Amino acid sequence: METNQRLERLEQQVGMILALLQNHNQPPPPPPEDPPPPPPPEPVITEVRVRDFQKLKPLTFHGGIDPVKANEWLESIEKIFQVMTCTDMEKVALVAYNLTGEAQRWWNLISRAEPRMEWTRFLVLFNQKYLPQAIKDSKSMEFQNLKQRGNMTVTEYDAQFTTLAHYAEHLIPNDSMKARRFEEGL
Repeated sequence: METNQRLERLEQQVGMILALLQNHNQPPPPPPEDPPPPPPPEPVITEVRVRDFQKLKPLTFHGGIDPVKANEWLESIEKIFQVMTCTDMEKVALVAYNLTGEAQRWWNLISRAEPRMEWTRFLVLFNQKYLPQAIKDSKSMEFQNLKQRGNMTVTEYDAQFTTLAHYAEHLIPNDSMKARRFEEGL
């Protein structure tokens, strides 16, 4: 009887081994199908956002070598963004809409290299192009040398002082230094 039991157990074990070998020799299951491609990206800006932006009458920027105009344009745009809530990418798309002429051609080249640019990156590139350090240094020097001369009125001096002070903030870090510098130029 023991022999029969041993044979039965042996047959069971051989059957289990054969089943394992059969499973092992089967081809692997097919790989899962490729997932569907992601949907196309949402547009960075909508027509409604452009309309809202244009209602605030942003200045257009044509480019050129006048750092004062570049700075005025940038300040006017920043002023709009203080009241219009936008993502960084929306800001870039909106300002690009208001570039014309040489500035538009510059933007076309830049945006091809960096199509999903953030606002801080745009500012860096814009400043490098239109407000380079050499020009900032020159304007800072103009500020340091600014004096009310000849028939320049105090109002004209004040306008020049305010315009150039932007380039020399490191020289007038507080209001008392600014007031002292203003008086020295009179």
